[in-house]
Amino acid sequence: MSYNGSFHSFDCGKLEHALTHAREKVVNAVVNEMRELNFKPDVVERCVRVGKRVVESGFTYAGQPKGDLKVIDHFVSELFYLCASDIDSVPESPEFLSPRITAELPSYFQKSFFWSRPKPIPAADSDYICLTFFHHAGRRLGEQTPSACEYIALDLRETELLKNELEKFLSSSEGEQLDALYPNTIRKDFLGPVLSALGKGKALYARLS
Repeated sequence: MSYNGSFHSFDCGKLEHALTHAREKVVNAVVNEMRELNFKPDVVERCVRVGKRVVESGFTYAGQPKGDLKVIDHFVSELFYLCASDIDSVPESPEFLSPRITAELPSYFQKSFFWSRPKPIPAADSDYICLTFFHHAGRRLGEQTPSACEYIALDLRETELLKNELEKFLSSSEGEQLDALYPNTIRKDFLGPVLSALGKGKALYARLS
């Protein structure tokens, strides 16, 4: 299946309220949809079990079993969909952004040799922070490192940082080459939504779908 990235702006304060007060609404919506679509009973049961934990403890990934992480991802994505009006979320993408492009953005990892295991680039040596999340297809709520969860919710400070990093990347030789390969796509379909969100005093949410 082919995925494409889209961007939405949202109000950070309203999101924090929704993360606390809309948990049961979101969990019930996901579970009910799975039952209506006749998902396998064991899949529904896992969703019910993880959903109960989300309602009680919030959208936290800390200490969660690896097999439950994607279920929590589903709940987070559903919150941004179900509560769009509550968090003042509106679309900002003129066109979808292909993962083929974001996969060419700077990585969070580096290799000393081609046979060695990738290691995180030390923060002091890294030119980019937020931009690397898009290379790796996501960053989970409450985490500071990328993960392939297929969504990214930035706060206002991070959205401003992303703008600065995008402009820095586009002025580099690497960024100029990528922008030339996909003419104006990064500026129009990536930097454009970032600038639009900041112009409204809002933060940026990205998702692959």
